[in-house]
Amino acid sequence: MPGNNKKRGRYYARFHDLSDALMIVLDIEGTLISLNRKACEILGFEEDEIIGKSAIDTIIAEDQRPRAQRYFTAVGIKADGRHDGTEVSSSAFELAMRTRTGGRRAVAWKTSCEKNKRGNITEILCWGADLTEHDQDGAWIQTYSNVLDTLHTITADTERSSENRIQNILELGRKTFSMRLAIVSRIEGQRYTVEHISAPEGAPEPGAVFDLGETYCVHTLRADGPRYFDHAGRSEIRDHPCYRTFGLESYIGIPLVVAGKRYGTLNFSDNLPRSRPFNAYDIALIRLLGDWVQNQISQEITQSTLRTMNQNLTHFKNVLDCTLDCVFMFDPESLRFTYVNNGAVKQVGYSQEEMMSMTAYDIKPDFSENTFRQMLAFIMAKENRKKTFETVHLTRDGSRIPVEIFLQYVEPENGSARWVAIVRDITERKKIDRMKTEFVSTVSHELRTPMTSINGAIGLLSNAFDYTLSEEALTLFQLTQRNSARLVRLLDDVLDIEKIEAGKMEFHLGGTDLYALAMRAMEEACVLANSYGVSLIFNTRIDNAPVHADPDRIHQVLANLLSNAFKFSPKGGNITVELNRSPAGYRLSISDHGPGIPDTFHDKIFGKFAQADPSDARNHGGSGLGLSICKAIMENHDGEIGYTSPPGCGATFFITLPHADMAQAPC
Repeated sequence: MPGNNKKRGRYYARFHDLSDALMIVLDIEGTLISLNRKACEILGFEEDEIIGKSAIDTIIAEDQRPRAQRYFTAVGIKADGRHDGTEVSSSAFELAMRTRTGGRRAVAWKTSCEKNKRGNITEILCWGADLTEHDQDGAWIQTYSNVLDTLHTITADTERSSENRIQNILELGRKTFSMRLAIVSRIEGQRYTVEHISAPEGAPEPGAVFDLGETYCVHTLRADGPRYFDHAGRSEIRDHPCYRTFGLESYIGIPLVVAGKRYGTLNFSDNLPRSRPFNAYDIALIRLLGDWVQNQISQEITQSTLRTMNQNLTHFKNVLDCTLDCVFMFDPESLRFTYVNNGAVKQVGYSQEEMMSMTAYDIKPDFSENTFRQMLAFIMAKENRKKTFETVHLTRDGSRIPVEIFLQYVEPENGSARWVAIVRDITERKKIDRMKTEFVSTVSHELRTPMTSINGAIGLLSNAFDYTLSEEALTLFQLTQRNSARLVRLLDDVLDIEKIEAGKMEFHLGGTDLYALAMRAMEEACVLANSYGVSLIFNTRIDNAPVHADPDRIHQVLANLLSNAFKFSPKGGNITVELNRSPAGYRLSISDHGPGIPDTFHDKIFGKFAQADPSDARNHGGSGLGLSICKAIMENHDGEIGYTSPPGCGATFFITLPHADMAQAPC
C-alpha cells in the first residue's frame, strides 16, 4: 500500500482524537490503517497492536462478520480483499464489535470513501457512536422488570411461608448477579449470624456464627449503603480475614433496616472475580432486593409478634377465666364491653354474646350514662387514673349484687386503650359487716347514754370540789374525765361508721369554699396545736376554692387529719397545710415531720380500728376509726383521700374535691 495513504489515514484519526466519536480508517482491502483515541478506548486495543490487520478478523464480532463482508462487497471490496472499482456513496449501519478481551460493543457506523485524482477509492473512513450503554439500558430495564415480576409472584403466593419467600429472593439474586453465595445475616453487636442462605454444598449452614470483623459486611455497615468488590485480590481489602479465609473475590451487599433499627445485611459473593465490574444497574438491583427482604423480615417479625401476643392473650384469658373475681374490659369511647371473663358472665347472668352488645353502665343501676361518664372523666383527671369504689350490679333476673370495683384506665404502648374493671361480689362481706355493725351499734347505743351521764357527772363533781380536793384526788378526777370523754368520742366514731355503712349518714351537699373551710379548721385547731408544741403553716396561691360539699363533714375530715398530724409531730415541729388547684379539682394536703407510716401498714391505714402500733392508742389516743370515717366521707363526696410517706420523712395526707362545676356522680 502506498505510504501516503497510511500517513493520510493517521492524519484523519489524529484530527478526530478530540471527538467523542470512534474513527477507523481502512484501505480498500479492509485493512486497518488507523484508529483514533476513542476507538482504542472502546475496543481496548493499542493502535499499534492492530494496524495492518484485517478489520473483519480483528475488531468485528464473529457472528457479525457476514454482515460486514456484505458491506465491503457493496463498496466494491471482494471476498479476497481486492477492490473492483465500484462507485459507492456514504452509508450507515450497526455492527457488534469485538473488544480485546472478547467482549462486545454495539456501534452505529457511518462511512465515506476517499478517492484519488483518477476517481478510484483509496480509503474508507468510518465514524462510530457507541450504542453499548443504550443497549445495556434496555437490557437492564428488561432485567429489572423481570426481577420485579418474579418478586411479585413470590410474595403474592400466600401458600409460601415468609422463610420460603426470603429463600426464593436469595435464589433470584444469585441468578441475577451470577454469584454462588447469597446470605441474609443477623448482626447484633460484633456477632454475625447466617439467618438465611442459598449456596452450593459445603457453605455455612443457617445459624452459623462469625465475628463481624471477619466478614465483608463490616465494610457494608460502615458505608451505611451498598458496598461491592469486583476483584478482592487486586483491591485494598486483599488482606481482609474474609479473603484470606474464604477466598471470596467478588462481593456486593447492602444493610437491612427493620422497624427503624439495623437488622443485618443482604449480601452476594463468589470465589471468582467479576467478568464485568459492578455498576449502577447492580446497585439499583440490590437496593430492590434489599427492600423486599426487609419487608419480608418485617412481616415475619410482625406475624411472630402477633402469634406470641395471641398466644399470651389466650393464656391470659384462660387465667382470667379461672379467677374467682370478675373481669370486665370496655371501650373508652362507646363504653361497650370488649372482654368479660367467665366469672363476669356467671355473676350477671348474660351470655358472652349478649355482653358484647352491652355497655358498662347497663349493669349498674345507680349510674346513668351521664353520671358514669362524669366519674370516668374525674378518674382520667387523676394522676394514676384508677379508683376503687362500691356499687351494685344488676343481673339478668333483676337481682342486685353489692360489688367492690377496682377500675383503671390502661393504655398499652402497642395496643388500644381500654378500661379494666376487677369486680368482687361482696354480698357475704356485707352480711358479716352488717352483723358486726349491728352488734357494735347496739352496744354503742346502750353505752352512749350512760357514758354521757357519767361524763357529765364527773364534770360536775370536778367543778364542785375543785378547791377542796387534794392534788392527788384532783388528778384522778381529771384522768377519769379525760378517759370518759375519750370513750364518748369512741362511741361517736362507732355510731358514725354504723350510719355510713347503713347509708343513714346525712350529707347536706351544696356550694362551699374549701379555702374558707381550711382557714376555719386551722383556727379551731390552734389551741390543740399549742398543747402539742407545734406550729401551723398555710401555703396557697389561691383565696377561693369553690367545691360542692357538706361543709360540716369536710370540717370533720380536716379536724381529724390535723389532729393526727399534731399527735405524731415532734415538739417544735411545723405542720404545713397547702391548697392547690389541679385538673382533678382542689387538693388540700397536710404534712408533718413525724416518724412516717411503716411500709407494712400502708394497705391497712384506712381500715377500721387501724393502728400502726398498738401502743399508739395508749400514747396518742384515738379509736383507729378516724381515717376510715374520713375515707367514707370523701367517697360520698366523689372525692379522694390519700397519703405519701417517704421512709423517715413524715407523712403527707391529702384530700381532693371536684371543682364546683363538676356534677356529682355516685360512687
